[in-house]
Amino acid sequence: MAFVEVHHYRSYFLEVREYGDGGWAVHVYQPLSQGKSEKLKVVTTTDAAALEQVLSEARAAVDKLLGIRDRP
Repeated sequence: MAFVEVHHYRSYFLEVREYGDGGWAVHVYQPLSQGKSEKLKVVTTTDAAALEQVLSEARAAVDKLLGIRDRP
């Protein structure tokens, strides 16, 4: 998996990587605590056109962890 970019959402890090032959993996990390950040979840797709979908799923996972029902 090649690193692509990092997004920030509600202090969490969403690390976007290439996945397979054209898909995407979004690794969700908790906010930094004492210089460390634990990986909480990985959302994947093999559909190259579905990047926004997996980013949305990753944001929804963060909201669920935080107990937020409806995202703005």
